[in-house]
Amino acid sequence: MLLVALLLISAPAKTVKMAESGAARVGGMAPAFAGWDLTGQRMLTLAGLLRAPGVAALLVSFARSDCRPCADALPRLWSVAQRHREVQLLLVDVEADREKAQQFAGSMKLEGPALLDKFEQAAKAYGAEQKEMPRTFLIDGNGRVRAIYGLDADDFEKVVEEDLEAARIPLRQ
Repeated sequence: MLLVALLLISAPAKTVKMAESGAARVGGMAPAFAGWDLTGQRMLTLAGLLRAPGVAALLVSFARSDCRPCADALPRLWSVAQRHREVQLLLVDVEADREKAQQFAGSMKLEGPALLDKFEQAAKAYGAEQKEMPRTFLIDGNGRVRAIYGLDADDFEKVVEEDLEAARIPLRQ
């Protein structure tokens, strides 16, 4: 009972935003990355995802199958992406086991690209190693980091949508 109370007390009242994480800094260019999708059949790159037709921004979320806060945040990010079709959600699954990553993505019912970061190359560049998860980045169509989210709270979707508007990323609702 004491543990539950401590966890509730330590939960953030507001979404935690950060100025930098790894080599990523708000206002700076997002670190380039490349890797295979969860099937191992398609190479995904930051540049390629940003060039996709209709994409005005990316929400890049670093997660893994055994991260409960990650599993809580992903459906909320997916909800934002569903409301704003110009925003593409990219799951970067940071784990060695491709099958676990596929099961995790399937359990989240996410549609869209998912990258397997088996050796934590992208995670290290973005400061999103396992102990730092969840970590989500809003990247505009020009490749600039517009926001970095550490811990999310009840206001998470609202904060992301406000950041989309502040970045003047075109939104259709």
